[in-house]
Amino acid sequence: MTCDTLAIVNPAAGGGRTRKAWPALSRKIRDLGLRFDQMDTDAPGAGQSVAQKAIAEGYRRLIAVGGDGTVNEVVNAMMTAGAANVELAVIPMGTGKDLGRSLGIPHDLLAAARLLQTGTARRLDVGFIECTGMDKQPCRRYFLNVADVGLGAETARRVNRTSKCLGGFLSFFYGALATLILYRYKPVQCTVDGLETKSLDLAIAALGNCRYFGGGMHITPRARPDDGLLDFIALGRQKKTGILKNLVRVYKGTHLRDPSLVYVQCREVFLASTEPVLIEADGEIVGYLPARFGIVPGGVSVITG
Repeated sequence: MTCDTLAIVNPAAGGGRTRKAWPALSRKIRDLGLRFDQMDTDAPGAGQSVAQKAIAEGYRRLIAVGGDGTVNEVVNAMMTAGAANVELAVIPMGTGKDLGRSLGIPHDLLAAARLLQTGTARRLDVGFIECTGMDKQPCRRYFLNVADVGLGAETARRVNRTSKCLGGFLSFFYGALATLILYRYKPVQCTVDGLETKSLDLAIAALGNCRYFGGGMHITPRARPDDGLLDFIALGRQKKTGILKNLVRVYKGTHLRDPSLVYVQCREVFLASTEPVLIEADGEIVGYLPARFGIVPGGVSVITG
């Protein structure tokens, strides 16, 4: 370790654009007088193991260079390690850049890097999910941005299997349209803060710590990442033309006006189903229902604009 800052770089982020853009950007960052070590990830999930090793070696600032999935991996390492004294910085080079929209992190990469000098370290909440993982074993996963089940998770899986060459907005918009055509409603039981159970033929349920997902969809427009609450929305069975209208509204954040939409701010949600239902968090598929979703107030320190 030559300094206290490590850049964790995902070269595959943004459809491989990070691999091309990062070398020149890293030189410009060093020209600003910022010192950092670097380690690249080489496979999905590698960011978490790299970050865990860095924390154990004494790094006190981790720079996640990549997409929201890269940030998610680093956050999971920080939470698992109980690294309350480690700061997270984000240089958004992925497809969606949704987390940056909520946290005031510029899309301009050099401007985002300058936050390492001018930004403010804020204690932000972290969501958690206790569920059945993709390996069929119980797991606990953390998320900084948004988690969802149903249509959103199916869309994320579809988009993650493509090249994302259309960029964030079009990749997720067309992915959502394609998923909607084939989507089959899921029987889901929702329990909020342990007080009420509601059964839905579910189209989508989302739990927002921040506001945006899916390449600019303003899914939980009232969410704040420092209020100790999750914003929970759920939409049940309706004509798919109605879902399509809400898909258009969600980019403006006006979908909460729909009276058929369940919306509540809460601390815990339990979702269960008699069928396999996917869960995604920060753009990554993490497991299946049943699941408990909750919040860790002030779980991580993040440098923001």
